Amino acid sequence: MAWFVSNCVAANRRYELVQQLRQHIPVDVYGDCGTLRCPRDDQPRCDKSLSETYKFYLSFENSNCEHYVTEKFFHNALR
Repeated sequence: MAWFVSNCVAANRRYELVQQLRQHIPVDVYGDCGTLRCPRDDQPRCDKSLSETYKFYLSFENSNCEHYVTEKFFHNALR
């Protein structure tokens, strides 16, 4: 499972949720809150690596808003 995150202190406590999840299954954390990197200027390579390496991708927003659909849905889920 992979998670890309740069804001480690979100109001909805998503970071804490992922830390609990990591006690049960491996989660590779990319970005400022993790140890792995995938440069935004090489998005096609990152997308290819994600699809070949991972079966799951975590997507959490910084806060919870009713009726909101993340842009990550359109970028990552509809391929």
